[in-house]
Amino acid sequence: MRTVVERMAKLSSVVGFSASLSDLVKLEIGTEVVGVETVWDNCQIPEINGQDPQQTADENGQQPYFTALVSIRSLLKFLTSDIVSTTTIASICQAHCVILYVFVGKMHEAGAVLTFYIPSRTDEAAE
Repeated sequence: MRTVVERMAKLSSVVGFSASLSDLVKLEIGTEVVGVETVWDNCQIPEINGQDPQQTADENGQQPYFTALVSIRSLLKFLTSDIVSTTTIASICQAHCVILYVFVGKMHEAGAVLTFYIPSRTDEAAE
């Protein structure tokens, strides 16, 4: 993911960070000249309070995307945490922020958790 974000940083200062409960994560940028979208599938989704995340599909069976526009610089700072661990849980608060939890060690036996809070950017701040 880091390589993709580094390349997007050359085109825009803001990235749309999106995820659905159907194992998809999407990063996208859009400028007057170019639009770039990268999607990762088969992402693991942790079970929360015994609830199956697949049960939240709409009437067409589609999972909605939850999105926050974030600073690419802030996202790149988070992506340097891959030195510590690659086990991460991302929480997206629609249009407000992205909160990322990096587990040091195995997730169920984590010795520590690093928490990254990346606030959402407004349209005025994105320009």
